[in-house]
Amino acid sequence: IITCQFRFSDYNQAFSTVKEQKEFEKSLFNKTHKGSGDVILLDNWTIVYRNNVDLLFYVMGSTNENEVN
Repeated sequence: IITCQFRFSDYNQAFSTVKEQKEFEKSLFNKTHKGSGDVILLDNWTIVYRNNVDLLFYVMGSTNENEVN
Protein backbone atom coordinates (compact mmCIF):
# COMPACT_ATOMS: atom_id res chain seq x y z
CA ILE A 1 0.00 0.00 0.00
CA ILE A 2 1.37 3.37 -1.01
CA THR A 3 -0.08 6.50 0.47
CA CYS A 4 0.70 9.88 -0.99
CA GLN A 5 -0.20 13.37 -0.01
CA PHE A 6 -0.20 15.93 -2.76
CA ARG A 7 -0.18 19.58 -1.91
CA PHE A 8 0.33 21.48 -5.10
CA SER A 9 -0.63 24.68 -3.31
CA ASP A 10 2.79 24.76 -1.58
CA TYR A 11 4.55 24.59 -4.93
CA ASN A 12 2.21 27.01 -6.68
CA GLN A 13 2.46 29.58 -3.89
CA ALA A 14 6.26 29.37 -3.77
CA PHE A 15 6.63 31.43 -6.92
CA SER A 16 5.08 34.83 -7.42
CA THR A 17 5.36 34.69 -11.22
CA VAL A 18 5.42 32.06 -13.93
CA LYS A 19 8.87 33.34 -14.92
CA GLU A 20 10.25 32.53 -11.44
CA GLN A 21 8.72 29.05 -11.61
CA LYS A 22 10.21 28.37 -15.06
CA GLU A 23 13.64 29.58 -13.89
CA PHE A 24 13.46 27.22 -10.89
CA GLU A 25 12.40 24.30 -13.08
CA LYS A 26 15.17 25.03 -15.58
CA SER A 27 17.73 25.18 -12.77
CA LEU A 28 16.42 21.91 -11.35
CA PHE A 29 16.61 20.20 -14.73
CA ASN A 30 20.16 21.48 -15.37
CA LYS A 31 21.32 20.14 -12.00
CA THR A 32 19.67 16.73 -12.30
CA HIS A 33 19.35 15.59 -15.92
CA LYS A 34 22.75 13.87 -16.04
CA GLY A 35 22.48 12.05 -12.72
CA SER A 36 20.72 8.74 -12.19
CA GLY A 37 19.07 9.74 -8.93
CA ASP A 38 19.81 11.39 -5.64
CA VAL A 39 18.55 13.80 -3.01
CA ILE A 40 19.32 17.49 -3.36
CA LEU A 41 18.40 20.75 -1.65
CA LEU A 42 17.53 23.58 -4.02
CA ASP A 43 15.98 26.92 -3.05
CA ASN A 44 14.54 25.59 0.23
CA TRP A 45 13.09 22.47 -1.42
CA THR A 46 14.14 18.92 -0.58
CA ILE A 47 14.05 17.04 -3.87
CA VAL A 48 14.37 13.32 -4.48
CA TYR A 49 14.80 12.48 -8.13
CA ARG A 50 15.29 9.51 -10.40
CA ASN A 51 16.37 9.56 -14.04
CA ASN A 52 15.71 6.61 -16.31
CA VAL A 53 16.29 6.87 -20.08
CA ASP A 54 13.96 9.74 -21.06
CA LEU A 55 11.95 10.04 -17.83
CA LEU A 56 12.78 12.36 -14.95
CA PHE A 57 10.75 11.76 -11.79
CA TYR A 58 10.81 14.33 -8.97
CA VAL A 59 9.36 14.25 -5.48
CA MET A 60 9.57 17.62 -3.81
CA GLY A 61 8.80 18.93 -0.37
CA SER A 62 9.47 22.01 1.64
CA THR A 63 12.57 21.81 3.82
CA ASN A 64 10.30 22.82 6.71
CA GLU A 65 8.48 19.49 6.34
CA ASN A 66 11.57 17.28 6.25
CA GLU A 67 10.91 14.43 8.67
CA VAL A 68 14.63 13.70 8.97
CA ASN A 69 15.22 16.92 10.93
